Amino acid sequence: MKRTSVHRKNIPPRPRRLREGFTLTEVLISSFLSLGVIAGALTAFVQYRQIMDTQKTLSGIQQNLRIGMTTLTRDISMAGYGLDVSDDRLRQWLTWAPITTNPQIGSGNGSDTLTLAGAYEKASSLTAASQIGDTQIIVEPDAASKFNLTNRKLIYVGECELARIVGMANNILTISTDLTSPTKGLKYAYPVGAAVELIKVYTYSVDNTFQNADFRSCLRRIDLADTSTYWFENVVTLGIEQLAVRQNGKSIDVAIRGSSTKTDMTHVDPEFGDHYHRISVSNSVYMRNL
Repeated sequence: MKRTSVHRKNIPPRPRRLREGFTLTEVLISSFLSLGVIAGALTAFVQYRQIMDTQKTLSGIQQNLRIGMTTLTRDISMAGYGLDVSDDRLRQWLTWAPITTNPQIGSGNGSDTLTLAGAYEKASSLTAASQIGDTQIIVEPDAASKFNLTNRKLIYVGECELARIVGMANNILTISTDLTSPTKGLKYAYPVGAAVELIKVYTYSVDNTFQNADFRSCLRRIDLADTSTYWFENVVTLGIEQLAVRQNGKSIDVAIRGSSTKTDMTHVDPEFGDHYHRISVSNSVYMRNL
């Protein structure tokens, strides 16, 4: 049998690169280039992550400052509302509170303290109309627990006159509008639904005792008639490490400084030399009721 021969003249030869593959030098160069690209991407990612973490930290501080300053501004502007009493008679009305001026500025733990008094809470309203000279008012039954004869005895009736509670029988309050008389009646008449507001005394301060907790400091607002033992009920906001207060006539200049809860080793505070971020805000608040 005659064997047919196959001619390969028309089949082109394979390129040398396909026959031989990559050289070691080429592999190393491409690996180094790939590693450089990856390292650059990782560096950019780490820097982006640091920027985002810093922005998140600063946003948290700013939020705490907004909460603290908003609460302070509101209470300062309302100081003295419903309590039109001179400083020399203040202690006669506020027998339970160590306050001799309104507002009262003190200091402690490296920060100032601020004590304010006024009708800060609408506790109830009248359920029966009151007439001039009445020495008893009737409030809502479920609000009777908000009053007592010790530290919740001062009320502002009908957004018009100050009175003290001298007797209670359920939701019937016996009152006097004069310190010199045990039962001096109302000066004005009030309709059903007239507001009965409670005179409260608040003290603002900074607490820096939580050095080993998840936060280092906080701004407190303590109701001097509050008997609660839960510290968090008096916290206005976290992260406030300093409160500075100055009175300027009928205005209060208040400044608060907030700080981060954790250190940032890429940041050095220019004033304290540590690794906490800090932001300060200030405001001048007019006391319209004093």
